[in-house]
Amino acid sequence: MALLATSPAQADSGASRTALHLCDDDREHLLGHMRQFMEISNGILASALEGDHERIATLAEDFRPTSAMLERMKLLAQAYEEEGRPHRTNQRELRRFERMAANLSPDFVEMYRAMRLGFDDIAEQSRQGAPSQEIMHRLVNVQNVCIACHRQFELVPMECR
Repeated sequence: MALLATSPAQADSGASRTALHLCDDDREHLLGHMRQFMEISNGILASALEGDHERIATLAEDFRPTSAMLERMKLLAQAYEEEGRPHRTNQRELRRFERMAANLSPDFVEMYRAMRLGFDDIAEQSRQGAPSQEIMHRLVNVQNVCIACHRQFELVPMECR
């Protein structure tokens, strides 16, 4: 994927960013995921320096692709509905996912997916005993996707009902 090969220094800092309009709640939700990424990324780096492959894998697995999360949400909602009782939190999250999917550009979604798949790759490589230096190189590739995304997009709050 071209995004993974792009160095942050290659990005055009003079270009304007693409606005992604999100409700305040959705924007905060996404920013929370970004903060979580920073914590997990730092934990992976620290664990790689210590050679703790089990912890690397555990941290990386916490950031699975969103398609898996959506599928789990849909299955949970279906199970609750079959029992005749709505699961409000799950329905709220499902509506948020659908609303955000409608407001986020395909390029952003692809970059977000690439970042999460990069974590899957880190988890798999760690479980296979890849050297810590290899894990750190893979983490740099994931972070390059994040840097490119931050340079390309801007989260802009919008009114939502």
